[in-house]
Amino acid sequence: MKQFKHTIKQMGLACMSLLLLAFASTVQAATVEVKWDKPEEFTDIESTYVGYNGQFRQVYLDRLERHFQRLASMHLDDDHTLYIEVSDIDRAGRVEPATGPESEYERVVMPNDVPKMTLSFRLEDGEGNTFKYGEDVRIEGSLTRPEGQGRFPRLNRTDRDMIAPEARMINRWFLQTFLRD
Repeated sequence: MKQFKHTIKQMGLACMSLLLLAFASTVQAATVEVKWDKPEEFTDIESTYVGYNGQFRQVYLDRLERHFQRLASMHLDDDHTLYIEVSDIDRAGRVEPATGPESEYERVVMPNDVPKMTLSFRLEDGEGNTFKYGEDVRIEGSLTRPEGQGRFPRLNRTDRDMIAPEARMINRWFLQTFLRD
C-alpha cells in the first residue's frame, strides 16, 4: 500500500510539472502591438451588425488584432515583438439593404471580392534589433487560399462571420513575409 501511495504521489507531481510547463509555454509568446491609424477614415469598415450598438468597428478591430497575435504566437520566437500600424482597410464585398425582416443591411461578398489593407510593420528580437520591416505595405486578399491551412489559427463561428476574408488575407501576408525566405 505504501508503494501505491508513493506512485500516486509521483504521478501527481509529474502532472503538476506538466501543467506548469504548459502554462509557462502559453505565457511566453511573441508579442504583437497593433495601432489603428484613424480607423474612422478607413475605406470600408461599415457594419452590418445592428446588435453591436455602434461598437462594430472596435469589435472588428479587436478580432483582427487577436488574429495577428495568434499568428505571431504560432510562428514567431517568444522574445520577438511585431509592431503593426494599419492605415487603411477595405473589407471584402459591400453593404447593401437586406431583404430579410431581421436586419436593415447585409454584407454581400461575391466570389471575386477580396479585402485590401495598408500597413507598416517592424519585427524586433528580444534585444530590440529590427530585422524585418515594411512601410505602407499594401496587402490584398486572394481568390485562392494560402497553402498549409494547418499553419494558421482556426476561426470560431463569430470570427468566420466577421473577419474570414480579412483573416485569410493576413494569413497570406504573414506567410509571405515571415515564413518564407
